[in-house]
Amino acid sequence: MSDSSSSIIETLSDHAWRQLGEAGFPSLHLDDIAASADIDPVTAQLVATDVTSLILHALRRHDLDALQTSQADFADDPEASIYEKLLEGLIMRFETLQESKPQIRNLHQAAMRHPLLALQLSHQLGETVGKYLSLAGDDSTGPLKQARILGVIGVLMRVRSTWLDDDSADMGLTIKALDEELKKACEWAVTFRILSQSDITQQASHD
Repeated sequence: MSDSSSSIIETLSDHAWRQLGEAGFPSLHLDDIAASADIDPVTAQLVATDVTSLILHALRRHDLDALQTSQADFADDPEASIYEKLLEGLIMRFETLQESKPQIRNLHQAAMRHPLLALQLSHQLGETVGKYLSLAGDDSTGPLKQARILGVIGVLMRVRSTWLDDDSADMGLTIKALDEELKKACEWAVTFRILSQSDITQQASHD
């Protein structure tokens, strides 16, 4: 993709994300987004394809910001366990999306009505969670890694409603729920041999 195309994608995704926060997902149209960004609609169609790709791009950018911040934080705390790093990383993801609650709420409502959108969001979340696990020091691969990814996704899904309703400045309710749900998930994972107790408490092997 050329620099020009990349710039157009960035601009369109910014406008799409902003509009998602103001209206439901079904109300978004690529031509309207292009018009608000002062971009020719034909050019927008060629570069962006559809609204979903723009929304996924914007969400991926938020996730990348959170991952990069977590990477720096983990480097500053090499003594932290894998569990501690994963918990801090997931907290950072919620913090990064804090100003985007209207978008996440509208996106969730749309996903319940559009299975393909739900599948795309799930796939992208799985990629993000996999990166968090790797950053935290989990070096598992294959089916075991996928099982761990699914477990963390389940934690995020259960905590999401608490986060959306949490108006506290320090996200206290969210952090408490996240810690509790992650501990429960780890206990189940140990029971089903997806994790060992040492996997939870050990430091990352690359630290």
